[in-house]
Amino acid sequence: MAQFIEEVGGAFYPFSGNNSFGLAVEVLPTDVGRALSVLSEAVLAPAFKPATFATEREAQLAELLEDADDVVTLGRKIVRQKFFGDYPLAIDAQGDEAGLRALAPADLAALHRALVVAPNAVLAVAGDFEPRALLPKLKAFLAKLPPAPLIAPAARFAGPATVGEFVEKQRASRRWSFRRFPDRRCWPTISMWAKWPTNCSAAWPRGSSSGCARRRARVFRALGTRHRA
Repeated sequence: MAQFIEEVGGAFYPFSGNNSFGLAVEVLPTDVGRALSVLSEAVLAPAFKPATFATEREAQLAELLEDADDVVTLGRKIVRQKFFGDYPLAIDAQGDEAGLRALAPADLAALHRALVVAPNAVLAVAGDFEPRALLPKLKAFLAKLPPAPLIAPAARFAGPATVGEFVEKQRASRRWSFRRFPDRRCWPTISMWAKWPTNCSAAWPRGSSSGCARRRARVFRALGTRHRA
């Protein structure tokens, strides 16, 4: 499907947020028919292939790990959980690790059947197109959506779940890297890594001078950490 749309210079991609999700297709005016074909197949007959599902889930889990390493993103997520409590908006559109690991393709298929229905769909077109030629095709596409009513969620937001001041502590460690420069002097560089073992070790190119080795050994002795050659 990606090749089918990209070979004409188009783009096909998903989007989602706290209250909606969807698909978008961008093509030249002469390829509108191709765009509708791709959109119809994806919306009306999604495959939810297990292999693709597993790949996308691993990518999503990796993004969650990246978020956990960013102090601003992590803080925003924690505040969100404290505020909404058990309400669904406590978790953003990316989900959480427990929820992602518990998901199966059948769950997505069930969610698709519940949400992708005519009363819950919005179709928008922007750009250079001929309304008289395109509108009948759009109406035919919308007519294929199931007419089932949308089931509203039962959850109700009663107010902030937790009120107060909170301190969130994260595990972190320091990694010292020593590099030899052309003048054969060694300068330390510090970088901070989250959720790594607490022991520090040194890494440097082979062929460092003995003076550089002595200097780095003194630094590590001062830090009270191990060092290796």
